[in-house]
Amino acid sequence: MTSPDGGLPKISVIVPVYNCIPTVAESLESALDQTIAPESVEVIAVDDGSTDGSDKELDRLAALHPRLTVLRRANSGGPGGPRNLGIERARGEYLFFLDADDRLGPEALERMLAAAEANGTDIVIGNYVGVGRGAARFDRNIAHVTVDDPDYDVFRRSLTAQKLFRRTLVDEHRLRFPEDAPSGQDKVFTVHALLHASGVSVVADYDCYYLVEREDGTSIMQQGGAPPEIYFARAARPLLEQVVSHRDPGPIRDRMLTRLFHRDVLHRFNDRYLLLDEDARRRTIEGARGLCEEFLTDAS
Repeated sequence: MTSPDGGLPKISVIVPVYNCIPTVAESLESALDQTIAPESVEVIAVDDGSTDGSDKELDRLAALHPRLTVLRRANSGGPGGPRNLGIERARGEYLFFLDADDRLGPEALERMLAAAEANGTDIVIGNYVGVGRGAARFDRNIAHVTVDDPDYDVFRRSLTAQKLFRRTLVDEHRLRFPEDAPSGQDKVFTVHALLHASGVSVVADYDCYYLVEREDGTSIMQQGGAPPEIYFARAARPLLEQVVSHRDPGPIRDRMLTRLFHRDVLHRFNDRYLLLDEDARRRTIEGARGLCEEFLTDAS
């Protein structure tokens, strides 16, 4: 597949798939039926050992859509491995990560690509819509902002991976998703990207991405995410380590660490925590305490 100028596709949409038979067709078709020129987009679906027939559904869709590539791997227990495989196979100048439960607005890729090209930014955030769940919302378009800018704090607002990333940023800094963390791994990738990005654009005047809650409650996050000993060591710790490694002591680093502690460490002490058995609560306390003792220091 080539782009209109005879080169490679502009955007590679990477979709990890695991037991998503009720939603995977709508999700993939939302990426294939964009208003941007069809030859500008390739879609790579990576089946992570599905057992519910999603693998056969991917075959059916691939037969209908030449721009859809289907890859397969043994089940890994999380989306990090499938996304990394998609990165290795992608040919686009930009990467977009779409979850198989979610969908794109028809103009999403065209609008986000236009923002990246016009402003020379490495990351573009399209506005989110929550379907049965909460979602970050942006109130105005932003042509260019850095992650260090306190006046429009993109770091505080959204760290999920459902964004447009310039491929040169990903390659230069060898950005990859942790493969040993069933939940939280997308933020590790995104924080690393934001800390190196020359700039971020925000498309707020169009609903680009629909975050959809599974009706059957079977997603990793709906089940409570990774066990505490895995989550704190393999997802939360890398987030804090990246900020400490890439930002000097001072207000910017303090602001980032505060955000991560509030929403990516201490958030485990929620209503679900009260339902845990004694051992799981103990492991949660131990995991959070270790990070607090190491990273929750006095303001710089």
